Amino acid sequence: MLTLLNDILDLSKIEAGAVTLETMDFDLQDLLESVSALWDSRREGKGLTFRVEVAPEVRGVLRSDPTRIRQVLFNLIGNASKFTEEGGVTLGVSQRSLPGDEYQLGFAVTDTGIGIPAEARSRIFKKFSQADTSTTRKYGGTGLGLVISKALTELLGGEMDFESTPGVGTTFWFTVRCGVGDPAVVEGLRRKSSAEEIDMTQLADPERLLRILVAEDNTVNQLVIRGILAHFGHHVDIVADGNEAVSAVQRTPYDLVLMDIHMPEMDGVEATRMIRKLPGAVGDLPIVALTANAMKGDRDEYLAAGMTDYLSKPVDRDALLDVLTKVARARR
Repeated sequence: MLTLLNDILDLSKIEAGAVTLETMDFDLQDLLESVSALWDSRREGKGLTFRVEVAPEVRGVLRSDPTRIRQVLFNLIGNASKFTEEGGVTLGVSQRSLPGDEYQLGFAVTDTGIGIPAEARSRIFKKFSQADTSTTRKYGGTGLGLVISKALTELLGGEMDFESTPGVGTTFWFTVRCGVGDPAVVEGLRRKSSAEEIDMTQLADPERLLRILVAEDNTVNQLVIRGILAHFGHHVDIVADGNEAVSAVQRTPYDLVLMDIHMPEMDGVEATRMIRKLPGAVGDLPIVALTANAMKGDRDEYLAAGMTDYLSKPVDRDALLDVLTKVARARR
């Protein structure tokens, strides 16, 4: 329900014209590396492959809104991995020149998944629509991710469409208009980012590295959290509901659990209560709530259920790193 509300809010902002693009110079290679680093960890259990294929004509430094481009890619890649049981996902990148020192940047996300039936294709970009109700039951989702992605693509001066063969796979492609970026500006931003990372190097100390279980059913949130944690060398496992979390902590000696509150099958509060009843060190495992509900009454409920702390969503990197530092120190 929370994911549905967030998607409705995002779409409402777009339809109301309240979304402002943050245009800046960016390095396409940096963007693609971040997408690769945040590739859905669930591929590990499925054995899926992920490839990025960049055409030779693609220019490195461009000007657009890299955050919105990344958001669309996360949605498409997340969907592709969710609906693919065998094979893999490929991200293709192309580019062509436009008049006036502009470029059309093209992305294509191709999977070897279940495909989309012909009779369902006209509904794909409609609100609250999926291929069929059995798909919703099995794979979840709000039916708004593609609507939002298409709307963002149009804001970025492009378009989105798809091709699909049931039982073979699907390709979603989109384009965006980009200006010519300034390499000097990008390099300055990169140096600033590197300086910030130097301050965080102590988190990569082997004695501080943690084995972390993330219980989160939203694919994009999984990607973001995993990316932050893996960047600093932590070992990350991801499950999508409370039942899986309770089972996982009994199989593996984790140092920390990041527990989403709203999940299917069993929510984070009930999963925490069950973990606290387990014998030995498992029952004392640090559990941090991931929640968009930051009201005092909600926080009190989470702490009363046995949670150690809580983080607001969307997850802030610095707040997450503070939690990791506390856990690493307590482990000594």
